[in-house]
Amino acid sequence: MAFVQVNLYENRGILIVSYMIEETAVDITIQMANNHPLGLIRVSSDKSMINMSQWKGWLKQLALFFSHQNGSIIDGIYLWKLNITKKFDGVEECYICYSILHNSNYQLPKSACRTCHKKFHSSCLYKWFVTSNKSTCPICRNLF
Repeated sequence: MAFVQVNLYENRGILIVSYMIEETAVDITIQMANNHPLGLIRVSSDKSMINMSQWKGWLKQLALFFSHQNGSIIDGIYLWKLNITKKFDGVEECYICYSILHNSNYQLPKSACRTCHKKFHSSCLYKWFVTSNKSTCPICRNLF
């Protein structure tokens, strides 16, 4: 059974959030700036049960959620928890943003390439097509 534990160190402006599954924990540290809510919130972690590039993508997604989308701490923790839960439930992440749940519409990757069968969020795929000026799969480069 998995659960999330939150420890608040109010005098230092730090939250340590732990995702516990069986006897293993994954932690992130959310640190508020001294001038919170005006300053940026920093998100960090020292270890992960997930491959490092994906883990860094999730931490970056969380930091962007806090700083550029004015997301609440609770919503950010919920988004992070859902990503981990879905990962452990076997849902593949989007191969563009490395997240299972999209950070703005909370959708799962649904658009699959007909060649390599990798799945992407529709909005990530749209952004990929626009920025690359091609309608090819980001992984196998075949026409989508």
